[in-house]
Amino acid sequence: MQELSCTQCNALISIETFLASVTGYSRSTNSSVAACPHCGASIEFQLRKGCLVIGYTYSSGSLHFEGLTDIPARGISCQADAQGVTFSYQGRTYRVQTGA
Repeated sequence: MQELSCTQCNALISIETFLASVTGYSRSTNSSVAACPHCGASIEFQLRKGCLVIGYTYSSGSLHFEGLTDIPARGISCQADAQGVTFSYQGRTYRVQTGA
């Protein structure tokens, strides 16, 4: 089972638990945020070709995402639509609504 470490409390989190903890998605940076199930800290991430990339957003003229740590996650994907985003990993899907 692939895991990542919380950026605040260093607790190990399975990718499945992490995706179930996603609280938001930004279309402008194609990034998301999840809450650590252990300490509640916000963890920003993007999905890139078989990796979950932990990082942060910053504004330098326009909002950007900067990746810091790549966690291999073969087959991970996301699909955004007008209502939200759906993450898929190892046969399971995780849906996040983005509002009306």
